[in-house]
Amino acid sequence: MRTQKVEIVALRPFTYGTRRLVAGDVFHAMPLEARAMNAMGKTRAATAADKKKPDKAKKEDDEEKPRKAPPKKKVLVEDDDS
Repeated sequence: MRTQKVEIVALRPFTYGTRRLVAGDVFHAMPLEARAMNAMGKTRAATAADKKKPDKAKKEDDEEKPRKAPPKKKVLVEDDDS
């Protein structure tokens, strides 16, 4: 008999298995593991609102602005007059 996995939502960044999760990520876990993570305050049960995929337009607005290139380093050249 196989146990059904439950959907839960990460409340803060942490590693589950080999996955790096951030706050808001919805993932599946075994009921015993989900209960333990809920008790530790790492997760909560997923709701219908959590399961919805965000709109592309909204996601594009949330993306970070491109970073400016770091300033170029000045290269000092010593004169060899010998």
